[in-house]
Amino acid sequence: MASAGGNPLVLPAVLHLRRSDADFTAALSERFRVLDFFSSGEPLPA
Repeated sequence: MASAGGNPLVLPAVLHLRRSDADFTAALSERFRVLDFFSSGEPLPA
């Protein structure tokens, strides 16, 4: 999806800290770039 100027749409980022159901996560991902520690599989920094 691109804007009228031809630039790609940049979604605002959201840091998702809680586990939630798949429907909520999918809806959130449609509107935002979701930064999710649970699905990344990488350990949190100490």
